[in-house]
Order: sequence, then C-alpha cells, then structure tokens
Amino acid sequence: MKSEHTTIEIAGVDNIPVTESLKINGPPGTGKTTQGIARVLKLIDEHGIDVSDIAWATYRRSLADDVLEEFVKKGIITREELDEPWYGRTQFVSTTHADARRLADSDAPVRDWDTVCWRDKQGFCLDQYSLPYQSQDSTSDYGSLLFDVYYWLVNNCLPMSAAHKCPMYTELDASWKSHPSLTQFAEDWEAYKRDNQLVDFHEYLTHALENELCPPTEVVVIDEYHDAYPLLHEVGKMWIEAADIAIVLGDPQQVVNTHEGASPKFFEELDIPEVQLDTTWRVPPVLWHAATDVLDGWHDPHEPAFNNPREGNLYEIHPPQIDYNNDTDTWQSPAGQYGTPDDLVERFAGQSMLILARTQRMVEGITQPWLDTGILFRSQVGNGWRKNDRRRHLYNALQRIRGVHLEMVKWNVYDTCWGHHAENQGRDTEADAPVYLHSSEAAALLRHTPAKYLQQPRNATDKYARHISDSPRLVQIGDLGAVVTDEFWELMTHGPASVKLLVDRQGKAHIEPEYIRIALVRNSSPTFELDETGENLYEDGLDSVPVAKTIHASKGSEADVAIVYDGITRAIQQSVRCDPRHEANEDRVWYVGLSRAKESVVIARDVWWWADDYLPFTLSNRTTNTALPEKQV
Repeated sequence: MKSEHTTIEIAGVDNIPVTESLKINGPPGTGKTTQGIARVLKLIDEHGIDVSDIAWATYRRSLADDVLEEFVKKGIITREELDEPWYGRTQFVSTTHADARRLADSDAPVRDWDTVCWRDKQGFCLDQYSLPYQSQDSTSDYGSLLFDVYYWLVNNCLPMSAAHKCPMYTELDASWKSHPSLTQFAEDWEAYKRDNQLVDFHEYLTHALENELCPPTEVVVIDEYHDAYPLLHEVGKMWIEAADIAIVLGDPQQVVNTHEGASPKFFEELDIPEVQLDTTWRVPPVLWHAATDVLDGWHDPHEPAFNNPREGNLYEIHPPQIDYNNDTDTWQSPAGQYGTPDDLVERFAGQSMLILARTQRMVEGITQPWLDTGILFRSQVGNGWRKNDRRRHLYNALQRIRGVHLEMVKWNVYDTCWGHHAENQGRDTEADAPVYLHSSEAAALLRHTPAKYLQQPRNATDKYARHISDSPRLVQIGDLGAVVTDEFWELMTHGPASVKLLVDRQGKAHIEPEYIRIALVRNSSPTFELDETGENLYEDGLDSVPVAKTIHASKGSEADVAIVYDGITRAIQQSVRCDPRHEANEDRVWYVGLSRAKESVVIARDVWWWADDYLPFTLSNRTTNTALPEKQV
C-alpha cells in the first residue's frame, strides 16, 4: 500500500495498519527509517495528521537531519522550515535529549541555566580536588574517569553506591586510589552546579521522567532504539505508552554500545506488535555472509532476502602500516602505495566510499594521506573538508578566481574577464569568466589577503567581511575591485601558487595552507558550482566525497564501497577477554562495519602495530578477488 507522497510499499500494513503502534525490526539495509517515514506519510495523506502532530526522536542529530531532509523532498515541509527546525511544526523532530529539553522549556522548565560544558568540569575538578578534568597528559585524567563513572551510573538508573558495577570503575580505582566516593562526588557536583547555575545534559531526561513530560503529539517515532541505554529506555517507554500511535525502529543485532548500558532486550521486550523486514536493499549475499560470520557463536541473525542484483566483492589487503611520531607530533601515514587510503580512492573512483575503523585515533591516521595528497573528504574527527569551513571557503574562493582578472566598465564598476594567465591555470577561456563567489568564500578570502593588497585598513576590511557573510548570498567578484588593489588580481589568482601569500591568522583563523595548496594542485574545480539563482547557497558539494568514521558512528550509513580497517586497542581486547558480554558486543560492532557496503568491502589487515587483530581469518575464505581493481584515474 502506497501513499500520495511516497511510492514505497509499507511492510506489514495489512496486519498492522498505520493507525496502530508497532515496532519495526530490520537487518542492515532493509530500510527501517524509510518504513517509518512511509507510515508517517500515509498518516499525513489519509488520516489528517500534520507534521506538528509528529515527534521523531533519534539517538544521533545527523539522523534527525536526514529525516527532516526527507520531509522536504516529499513536500510535507518547506526548505525554509529547516533554517530553524527547533521552532514551529518540526520542533520535536530531533534527538531524544533535544525533544526532552523542548518539553521542559515549554511545560515545566528544568532550570533556566547553562548546559554543562568542558570548562565547567575542568573548573570543578581544579577547585574541588586540585586536579584537572582533562590534561595534556592523558594518563592523568582522573577527573574525566570520575565523571565517566558518574554519568554511567546516571544513564543506567543506578545509585552512586553501585559504582563497582561500572566498567570504568576498575580503571578509576587503579589510577586514583584516593578518589572520593561517588556518593560524595555527586553531592559536591550538584552543589557546584547550583552555585554556578548549570544543568547536566542527562537532567533533561530525568526531568522528563520525574514530571511525566511527553511530546504533545499524536504520533511518536523513536528511531535507533537499539542504541537506547536504561535512562533513554525509560523515557522511550513512557513516550510510547502516552502516544496514540508509536512507531519504534531498531535492530537488536546492531547494539554496539553495551559499555554504555545498551541491550538488545530493550527493543525485544517492548510490548507492541512487531514487523520483521525481510528484504535488504543494500547488502549483497557475499558481504552479508561475511558480516554474519563475525556473529557466529553469539547471535542467530534473521537472514533477509537479497534485492541487490550484485553478488558483492570482498577483498583483503595488507597495506603499509600507519604510525604516529610522538617526537614530531605527526602521523606517518604512507601514500601512493598499493592499498594506501589515497590509492583506494583512485581504484574505486566514481563509487561512494566509507572508511571505517574502531577508534577516532585510527580514523585520524587513515585520513592523513588524503590531506597529504589533496583528496577532498568528510571525516568524523574534524579534519575533513566539511567541518573545516575556513579551509573549504578559501579553497573554493581560490578555485573560482583562478585565472580571473577585472576590467572597469565604468568608474569603480568592474566585470570579470580572463587574465593573461588563465590558460596556464587550466581554465576554459572559451567559456565566460566566473561572476560570483559565495559570501562566506569572499569573506574568508578577504580576511586572509595580505594587508598590502587591500585598499582599506585591516579592521575596516574585516568589518566588511563580517557584513557580507552575515547570511549566505551571492557576491559579485567584480565588487571586490573596490576593496582590493590591482596587485591582488595579478598575484592572488594563480591557484596553488597564491596560497603562500595568504595570511595564516592564528587561533580559530588558522587555515592549514599546505593542505589548501595540495588540494588546488590535485583538483581543478571548487567543491560545487554556484547557481546564479542562489538556490544552492546552503550546499557544499561534498555529499559524494569519501567519508571516514568510526564503526560506531557509521550506523545508518551506506556506500558502494566500505574499507574496514581491522584492529582493536589493547584496552578493548582486555575487556573482550574478561567478559563474554563485551565479546558479543564487539562482534556486533564489526557486523555493523561489514554490512555498510552495497557492492564491495575491503578488509585492511595489519595496519597498526599497536593494535590486535579482531576479524576472523576465516573471512579470507570468502574473498572474491585476489587483487584490487585497476586504478581508474
């Protein structure tokens, strides 16, 4: 059965109509969120439900953003509503914490205080114990360990006297033998928060429970329920029971954070009808069986039908090792060799790619060759081109003005034209010269242009840059003619050669010029082309670049190709050996990683000398190819 806004067949609708509550259980790639959206659209089309009647609670902010984007594509909300989605009809389409906070703000305020941040924890630990919350020497983060145990107890709905049950308590006790009891710590921390008018993140959830605050909507959708720990589960149960229609989405086999208290039983024990999704649209058979091999012995996953026409490709490689030099504080990440991250991008050119590793530290090392070779990418750890706005804006600005010159058409009015060096810069001089910059690009370029190429003092130019970047808009390149000197157009329009002239202002304005230069050498165009109507001002053109994440952060993600770097830290290995529950959880982590690809998985082994192997070597028997594809570029 389909609705006006979607052509998706709604699973199980003959037995459980859209007007009834249910939980949807689906292995990777079966479309749990898509099915949830399809049911919501049916309610909107045929049962008089408005978006304002829907609360959609997620574990990750990024998934809430994806749901809102789908609502825009289906035409049930406008693009303008995404400018401030926390207001209006979409205010309860967010994370569970954010939904709880909005309930508190509108109904029974927690306290109109600031949310606790790193600075507050640091100040408390220094004041109370004369020790830092976190320090540059990670071996002495006693305060951080203490807070970790405290938050674990709160999130698991346990009293402070049960601290010994926390997985991190042993490390705290061994590292800081004279640490205060958790009961005393909690009392001191509560007093500090009162004195400084602070509220903890989890208090939005506990406040909702204590005051029985539920979304004032007819429909409640809770996505990624397999990520719920006890406190989230208690809030989720309350909201499910209060809703006229509850839709719960999850997969017990994807529970990967048992160290936080998550458990498959929370989803399994929900007393509402269940629909089991039986077809995976993503994972081909070879890759599905490789993923489930990792679960062998602990789990018996439901095997779906395969709607992916491909059989799938499984590769295994042993690329050069990646290491970190503590003396120089730099990564030693080889590039240009068989199986290195940059080599993999070239071999799988034209296909979407996910790079997956167990820890953020590993992700940082894997992505270094991309920075060193000018590959544009996105990254969970903040070194990618999406999160680093300033680097991206400067790169795009220098690409757009590459080979460009100005001609005065009348007094102090300029148009763009091609300069004498345009062909040497690889520009197509038969086409019109570019006319526009994004306002953020123009502002970044002016902020980092040497003062001698500016017609005004630096503070006046910075003020002008702030003015033009206060909201996304098109800025005519010709308008810069009144701001910069003629020498600017002679020297700042040579692409990579112009980077050395940029002013690298320190602090938050640091721009990593060498990475910009290398990217300009490798690539001949900006990350996206500006639409002269201004319709794509909120885009960055990076949706299709390679993405690097931890396996935990990859849940819900998919790509044509997944590169899975085998290896766990010694701390994880010790945890796995000591507790079968942790081993079962670790199996599920790697099951998630191996089930992200629609076409190919590459398992990279022996990359870290300081990490232990985890993936079974029997997976080698499932490999379909002895060598990687030939390079495409």
